[in-house]
Amino acid sequence: MMRRRHRAATGKDWRQVPLAERRAWFAEQEPKIRAELGIAADAVWANGSWQPAGQADLFGEVA
Repeated sequence: MMRRRHRAATGKDWRQVPLAERRAWFAEQEPKIRAELGIAADAVWANGSWQPAGQADLFGEVA
């Protein structure tokens, strides 16, 4: 999804763009993408899915 969106917006292939430029583009687009997908702005990616910020992982590893 990100590669197609990037190419449509910039006309450049994702892999041919320097990492710093990709990160800057993504930082600008991330709030829009999260809103489209219904992902909270403060959600975090953990254990393969989006989780509410600060949620305790009851089934994760216990140290």
